[in-house]
Amino acid sequence: MKITLFAFLFLVISNLNAQKNDLIFTYKSINKNYVKVDSMLYCNVYETTNVEYRDFLSELKQSGKIEEYKVALPDTNGWKSKNAYNEPYVELYFRHPAYQNYPLVNVSYDQAIKYCDWLTQKYNSQAKRKFKKVVFRLPNKTEWENAAHGGLKENVYPWGGYYLVNNKGGKACNYLSIGDEGITFDTINKKFILVNSILSNKPVSLKEIEALTMPAMYYEPNGFGVYNIAGNASEMIKEKGIAKGGSWISPGYDVRIESEEFYSHSSNHMGFRVFMQVLEQ
Repeated sequence: MKITLFAFLFLVISNLNAQKNDLIFTYKSINKNYVKVDSMLYCNVYETTNVEYRDFLSELKQSGKIEEYKVALPDTNGWKSKNAYNEPYVELYFRHPAYQNYPLVNVSYDQAIKYCDWLTQKYNSQAKRKFKKVVFRLPNKTEWENAAHGGLKENVYPWGGYYLVNNKGGKACNYLSIGDEGITFDTINKKFILVNSILSNKPVSLKEIEALTMPAMYYEPNGFGVYNIAGNASEMIKEKGIAKGGSWISPGYDVRIESEEFYSHSSNHMGFRVFMQVLEQ
């Protein structure tokens, strides 16, 4: 994704001007931002954001847990790419106010677990909490898929139906628009594969990627009110090494509810969504 300095500054200024309309997510707003998806299980309607994770880092630092703080830092070098000029995001994406409500990426599975543990401790120590005792964690595969279905058990995508458009005819999620529903990306052999013979078998290059993440509240939510559970940032689940939902660099076939991505390290297109399990009401 090649951008000029002028275009980049315009993007930053535009985001800052829109900041007053953005949502700020912290543990204090948990009761509002979690929706019930099963008997004692709640799902965050948003992907974990930069500003939320910065709250976690800030507390580690203020508590003098410097080594834990260093271990918890995202690897922002993950933005560097041979196929696109993403260097500005190495310094700006995680820390600049313009991106505070964008999904957190470039974090590891262990970092996600540490964040969930911290959130659990923070919530259970709040005097005005809604539930007596909860645990925040990554969902397992079945729990994640149930939340993604949004009450529509037979749907292929979180918004229902078989196509990558919403009920207004617009783009339903943030994905790589090449071949739409009929193209998948082989993460092992690093190549695109045609899975629908009706579509053209035109070769596709990674250099054609012209997207980036969008704010966590962007696009329409599913039936449960959950945003961006398909596309934007793929989401790590409890089963280590597996991410669900696809991302901004995933072709249409890979943002289906049943799609899976296999990973071994952090990346600029993968984050996580926190689930809350109520242990005592």
